[in-house]
Amino acid sequence: MVKRGLISQLTCISHADEHHDMIDQQPAPNIANVMYHAVRTWPGCRVHWLVEQPIDSPCMWLDDETWERFSRRFSLGPRIPDEWPEPDLISVCTSPEFVREQIRRPLMRLMTFFS
Repeated sequence: MVKRGLISQLTCISHADEHHDMIDQQPAPNIANVMYHAVRTWPGCRVHWLVEQPIDSPCMWLDDETWERFSRRFSLGPRIPDEWPEPDLISVCTSPEFVREQIRRPLMRLMTFFS
């Protein structure tokens, strides 16, 4: 979308998923590392992993040097940090049955607001 001029460089992504998608540093983007590539591609881009109970952390999967560079631009939890900008992009990568109803409804309203 950036290459086609549909959106500008990303500064903040809200990533709603059971996984943080920074699972590896493979050169080609894939379903498991798409957020890694976003942070790598746009040096000012922040990623907030919108999750209530994280299953792990990218620090387990990325090498120490990479995590040191990325960790200041990565957050997780049920809310984006107040000092962060409004997301340029909301990434929803989960199946509805994995999202509790009380989270699913506000998320769907938010997606409708941004579409």
